Formats: sequence, structure tokens, C-alpha cells
Amino acid sequence: MNIPLGKLYGVGVGPGDPQLLTLKAVAIFRKVQVIFAITGPNSQESVSGGILKELGDCRARRENLLFSMAGSMEERIACWEQAAQRVTEVLAAGEDAAIAILGDPLIYSTFGYLRRQILRRLPEAPIEVVPGITSFQAAAALRGEPLVENREILTVIPALENSGANREALKNTDTAVLLKTYRNRDDHIRQVIETMAPASLLYAARIGHNGAVLETDPGAIAALPADYLSLLIAKRTADA
Repeated sequence: MNIPLGKLYGVGVGPGDPQLLTLKAVAIFRKVQVIFAITGPNSQESVSGGILKELGDCRARRENLLFSMAGSMEERIACWEQAAQRVTEVLAAGEDAAIAILGDPLIYSTFGYLRRQILRRLPEAPIEVVPGITSFQAAAALRGEPLVENREILTVIPALENSGANREALKNTDTAVLLKTYRNRDDHIRQVIETMAPASLLYAARIGHNGAVLETDPGAIAALPADYLSLLIAKRTADA
């Protein structure tokens, strides 16, 4: 007798504040048998998994999936394959599972890589994605100003490199969101000022976590330590 496959949910848990979990996310975490959280090689606990500590009446088994953002693509792929194999084993055993994803599962997330690897192994696996609130939405909400209005253009940029492509993107947008600015934040600020001025600037780090930072002054931003969970929002002002 064949065991029916379990269902997989990729669930966005928001930027860090448990109160920003959606009702649907909470319902899924409470009904699945297994909850997976993403963790790095040097982390004892995942950020996404930590958010779930606030859940009451959740009896799911907890497991971590190791992911590496090392420069070696071979190492990254090995992590994806190992994680996908474990998730596939759970689904094949007939258990429903959820993967807790920081922010939204479909925006610069490890879930996309993992989903492809799982479907390679188990093409018939039922998978549902539950959206989550992104860090830049939460940062904009804390500031209380719109990201875009009317016909304005919003551009989201992975800020791992300070490239010419980024400069072109900045030239052709009204509001730019630069994610994960920890490697070369000050260079990005200079590039934004050169390309989008006059523009307002918001630096946000650890939104939804203890020690969250919101800063608008470039000099004050430069004095802050770099943080992996950081972003910049730049918006052209009315007289640009």
C-alpha cells in the first residue's frame, strides 16, 4: 500500500517580529507534523526558527536545514541537495512539513533553490507557498512613509556588490531598496547620493529583532557596525 505524499509549505515568517506572522502561517505551523528552519554553518539557532518560539499550541517536530552562502557554488549546491533530501524523506513518509522562511519565500530566498531540488527528487510533491512580510515593507512601515505612489517605480536590488548594473538600476527608479548591505554599505550610500540626489535615505537593520536600527543621516549610518540583516531605502525627493 502506497503512503500518500505529505504536503510541503514554504511559509514566510516576516522580518523577525512574531506579531507580523500571518494568520495563515500560524495555522499551517500548528497543523503540520514537521517544521524546518534554515540555519547557517556557524549558527546554533536559525533566525526564522527563533520567531516560532512565540507560537502556542504547536506540536510539530522541529528540524534545522543547513545552508551555506559560501563563495563556492559546489558547497552551496551540496547544502541544497542535503536539505532537499531530508525534506523529501519526510514528505515520502506521508508527513506534512513547513519550511519557515525569513521575509517572503519568493523574494531573494533559499526556498527557491530548495523547491527545485525537491521537485527533482519528487516531481509529484504538493507544494504551497505562503507569502510573508518583507523587511523593507516593515522598515517603511516603521518610518511611516510610502515606498511608492501613483506611477512611481520601485526597484529591489541585491546589494552584495557595488556594480555598474546597480548604478543603472538606481538611475531608472524612483525608490530603490538595497538588501543585505553589510559588505559595502558606505559605497552603496555614496552611489545612491551620486545617482539619485536629491533623495531621502533610510538605513534599517535587524527590523523586528532586539536592537533594531532606523537611521536617515549618512554620517550616523557610517558610524554604525555592519549587520547582515540590513537594508537601505532611497527615494527621490519631489524636487529631483
